[in-house]
Amino acid sequence: MKELTIARCVALVLVSLLVGAIAGGGVVYNRVVLPYRTQYEEICLAIPQCDLRLVEKLRNGKTAEVIKACDVSLGRTVLGLRKEVKHSPGEVSYVLWQIKNYYRDYRVPAKPELEALLRQIPDKEPYESQYK
Repeated sequence: MKELTIARCVALVLVSLLVGAIAGGGVVYNRVVLPYRTQYEEICLAIPQCDLRLVEKLRNGKTAEVIKACDVSLGRTVLGLRKEVKHSPGEVSYVLWQIKNYYRDYRVPAKPELEALLRQIPDKEPYESQYK
């Protein structure tokens, strides 16, 4: 009789662990995987739309408007780059180095916080990048 009770307890524990793992997996999927998948899909949908608007403006002779919009967007993106991209610091340095050269070569005025960030980037190319 005692052995039967122990077997029931072990079975109950195993079933509880299995149910907990399934429920935990569902929570992780809904809280972590699904939002990132949704964000990725949104990005995949937004990129062609942006490219389309860009090409339409260029074909309609609105080059100055495109350049201004890209400069504004570039400035916003750069400010969040170091904070958002944590697993590729070398690539971030390379991209920031390219952006610093763009602002310098084309004499694009930068906001003070962006200027401060770009001053921290060395003038020499940081290293060989996969994005070259």
